[in-house]
Amino acid sequence: MAKREAETLTNEEHQELLHLNEQIEQLQAQRIEYLAELARMRRISLTALMENLGIQTQMYV
Repeated sequence: MAKREAETLTNEEHQELLHLNEQIEQLQAQRIEYLAELARMRRISLTALMENLGIQTQMYV
């Protein structure tokens, strides 16, 4: 993060960062899909399920 903020990433590091961000986004989307399925099975909203389980929305910058 410090190298990114200082704008000292090499091209390879930048590409790796982009790849890792993409992986995180894919995993988060899959996680939400699984939570939505569990919410349907329990017949409650996704928001209610997340509140019941103490799951907070994660924000990545």
